[in-house]
Order: sequence, then structure tokens, then C-alpha cells
Amino acid sequence: MMQTLLLEEGALLRVQSISLPLGTFVKIQPQSPDFLEITDHKAVLEQALRRFTTLTEGDIFAIKYNEKLYDILVLEHKPKGKGISIIEVDLEVDFAPPLGYIEPVYKPVRKAPGYSLVSPTLPSLLPA
Repeated sequence: MMQTLLLEEGALLRVQSISLPLGTFVKIQPQSPDFLEITDHKAVLEQALRRFTTLTEGDIFAIKYNEKLYDILVLEHKPKGKGISIIEVDLEVDFAPPLGYIEPVYKPVRKAPGYSLVSPTLPSLLPA
């Protein structure tokens, strides 16, 4: 928490209480492509977000999964304002590509010589 608030040990902190609207939507961006190695993002995020009560645009929070920390940036939330409460809400979550992610380039598959999509014993599924 001190890292998130950019505080040094012994620093003074002023705390103020405000009411925030219940969140309906949040768009997040993992700060590393390593986040894509997690097989069930939804379950991991649901579990991790239970530790938080609010989200604010521009904040980076960390979640721990399999002994590894993943930083997540809050890009956008709805309703707009200072922040949102995420206690007991159904929150729609959208992902932006992770920071540093490079989209794989797919090459078209070339047809091998002598290869046919039509079987001599089965009727053709291709239009004539």
C-alpha cells in the first residue's frame, strides 16, 4: 500500500472519507505480458478484487498469483467520477492488451501440391 501511495516509512498521511458510487464497469491493463500466462483470468481477478473496496482511474494495483505479482492499471471506470466502490457489485471488466504485448503474426496456410478438399468417395461440400 505504501508503494501505491508513493509513501516513505514515517511519512504523514491525511485520510478523508467520501462516498463513491457503485461501479458497473472497469477497463484494466496488465502491466506485463506475463499476465497472459494465467489460464483463468476471471477467477484470479474475482479473488484478487475481493481485497479491494474501491478503484480509481490511473491507479495501479498488484495481485498475487502462483507466487508472482502482477501489476494492473485501471484505465477507465463507470460511472465516471473520483472513483467507484466495488463492494458487493456485479462489475463488468474489460481488458486492454498488456503493456509490451506484441500481437502474433499469423501466416496464411498454403495448400500443398496434390491436396484436395474433395474426397473421391464422399460428396463435395464445396460449391461447384
